[in-house]
Amino acid sequence: WYRRQKVEWLMDQYAEALARYPNAAFSYVGHSNGTYLLAKALELYPCCRFEHVVFAGSVVRTTYDWSALLATDPPRVKAVLNFVASGDWVVAFFPRFFEFLKLQEHKVEEATSHFRDALTIVQRSLGPGHPVTGSVEHNLGHALRLAGRSAEANTHLGAAIATHAANAGPLAAGAHFSFLERASAEIDAGDLASARKDLEQAAEILRLHEPPESPFVANLNTELGDLAGLQGDLATARREHQAALALRSKLYGPEHFETAYQHHRFGAMLLRAGQTDEALVELRAALATREQALPAGSPAIAETVELIGRAELARGDVTAARTSLARALQIRQAALPPTSLEIARSLRWLGEAHLAAGATAEARELLTRAVASLSAG
Repeated sequence: WYRRQKVEWLMDQYAEALARYPNAAFSYVGHSNGTYLLAKALELYPCCRFEHVVFAGSVVRTTYDWSALLATDPPRVKAVLNFVASGDWVVAFFPRFFEFLKLQEHKVEEATSHFRDALTIVQRSLGPGHPVTGSVEHNLGHALRLAGRSAEANTHLGAAIATHAANAGPLAAGAHFSFLERASAEIDAGDLASARKDLEQAAEILRLHEPPESPFVANLNTELGDLAGLQGDLATARREHQAALALRSKLYGPEHFETAYQHHRFGAMLLRAGQTDEALVELRAALATREQALPAGSPAIAETVELIGRAELARGDVTAARTSLARALQIRQAALPPTSLEIARSLRWLGEAHLAAGATAEARELLTRAVASLSAG
C-alpha cells in the first residue's frame, strides 16, 4: 500500500508539471526506489509519457516489458536505459524502501539493521566521503531517531551533513534534509539550542533553493513549532504549526495523509503544552483522515489514537481514555514485535488510565508488562 501511495505522489508531480508546461517533453532519471516508482506508474497510469528514461542502480527486472511502451503510437517511452543493480547494490540502495515499508510499519529495529548493512556496503565500496555514503548515513540517523537513540542518530546525521558539505558545499541544495532531521533528534534529546542552530541552517538552505510553498518549508515550520512549544512560546508554536497546516492543505488537499500528519503533530504539541481541548480537535481531525487513508491496522492510526487517549485522560475522561488506549494497544500488538517501544508505551498509558479509574490490579499488570517489554527490547 505505501509504495502505491508514493507512486500516486509521483504522478501528482507529473500532472502538476504537465499542467504548467503542456508542450514540454518529459524525461526521467531515477535510481533505487525511484526506478520502481516510475516502472509501476507506467503500469498504472496509461496517460503518462516520457521521452527518455534512465535507471541507475535499478531494482526493475530486465524482463520488464519495455517493448510494449516503446511500441505504442505515439510511444509512451521513446528510449530507455535500465542499469540493474548487483546484489550488494540492491541492499545498499534498498533502504529507502525500508523507510517506506519498515518505518511506516514502525518496525524500527528491523529497518535500522538494514540501514547498518547498507552503510557497511557503501563505506567499503565507495568510501566514507562519497555522496551515496552520506545519504545512507542520513537514513540510518533517521531510523535511530525514531528508535529513540538521539545521540547515535546525531552522530550519523552529523556525518551526512559533513559529507554533503564536502561534496557540494554547506549551503547546497538538499542539505536541509539532514539539518531538519538532526534538529528533530536534538529536540527529542532536549538540546534546544543546537536544534535552533540546525533549523536556522535549514531555513537558509531552503530560502536559497526552494520556493516558499515547498513541502520542505512545511517541515521546517513544524519543527520550529515544536521547538517554540518546548521553550514555552505557545503563540509562536501555534503560528508555526498553523502555517505548516495551511501549506500542507494547499499542497495536498485537506483530507490528504500529509495534512493528517500535520494535524497529528500540531495536536501532539498542544497536548505537551497542556492545551487538551485544542489538542483533541487536531488529533480527531488527524484520525478521521488516517482512518480513511490507511489500513485499519496501521500503527500510524494507533499513534493518533494513543494521543487522543492521553488527552482524554488529562481531561479526566477516564472511561473514554481507557477505550482509546486499549484500541491503540490492540493495533500495535497485532502489527508490531512484542518488544517494540510503541507497545511498551501503550501498556504504560493504558496502565495509567486503569490506575486513574481505581483498577489497581489491572494497572499493576499492565505496567509490569511495560517494564518487561522495555527490558526485553
